Amino acid sequence: MKILLLHDGIQGNLHQSLAIARLLSDTVEIVTIRIKGPSYRLPMRKGRYPIISKLVGFLLRLGLKKTAQRLLQWTLIDGEKIFSLSYDTIISTGSSLAPINAILKKEHSFSICILTPEGIPLSLFDALVVPKHDLLRYPSLKKHPCVIATLGAPTPVTRELLEDEARHLSSLLPQSPPSPKIALLIGGDDQTYHIDPQWIETLIPPLSLFLKKEEAQSLLTTSRRTSQKSCAKIRLLTEEKREFPYREFPEEKKKSHYFGILGISDMILVTEDSINMISEACSTGKPVIVLEVRRKKDSTIFETTIAQLERGGHCVRIAVDQLPSLPAILQECKSKHFIALNEAQRCSALLRTEISRKKSSL
Repeated sequence: MKILLLHDGIQGNLHQSLAIARLLSDTVEIVTIRIKGPSYRLPMRKGRYPIISKLVGFLLRLGLKKTAQRLLQWTLIDGEKIFSLSYDTIISTGSSLAPINAILKKEHSFSICILTPEGIPLSLFDALVVPKHDLLRYPSLKKHPCVIATLGAPTPVTRELLEDEARHLSSLLPQSPPSPKIALLIGGDDQTYHIDPQWIETLIPPLSLFLKKEEAQSLLTTSRRTSQKSCAKIRLLTEEKREFPYREFPEEKKKSHYFGILGISDMILVTEDSINMISEACSTGKPVIVLEVRRKKDSTIFETTIAQLERGGHCVRIAVDQLPSLPAILQECKSKHFIALNEAQRCSALLRTEISRKKSSL
């Protein structure tokens, strides 16, 4: 089976698509979708999104698929080459790629859309892989014949990946006696969550206290959404300290060692604002502590997912007012058993069945 994987330039989306694609087939062709014309930003998000994708989706909603296809052919960079590709299955992640997925789908191919495709007919896809909390937000999903609801996100995390990436990162670290390692994954602001310098100042001192007491080290990374002020505070509190031997700020590094951080660490701290990062952390099977951050809203849709992950033994969650007690919580988590999350494996098994069913009906 040959798979065409559409990539929008967002690494988190690519990770989800690859997680499933590589379990379905050894033949995966990744195509980066670039579209001519103006783009727009989403509130509190970095990066830009092509307006043409929205227009293609609008035309699909009106039932004008041929018109939508012509529009995409005119505006898609390398469109002639992309439209001529042969494949059995097409996979994409995210709303901006969903209309492109629907247009490129061939008559006898199988289309998989990861994350809910907003604003276009769900019937355009053979299978939808969506987070469970979306079933509450979008009741229409329940009417689709093949919806796979995930607890968290599918991730490409495997033991082999973690071991390989850990070796690469180890070669970059200062030579020192072996010591316990704690990953610190820090997200950023969006419409719901707020990670400000004050929150950083609440977190780092108790973490530093634990690291010194345990003669441990922390490897940290921020995200594209982490504000400049918060990054500056992180630098100030961790600069040239032995307990923070590796710090990764994505906008400054050409190559990320994110999976190396997950692989080399014995325990993982991750902020609650990113289900992707939480899912990747939980997929390691290591102790995972989800850190509550400041809120712009009283309740969030992610709370349901995190609560389910906690009940499943994949992580524990601590509130902002518990951060001063972080050393005691980390000490307790060291001896607690955590269960590895593996949504990609479960999703791929279900999708393989659906693909076989469609083939047999042709």
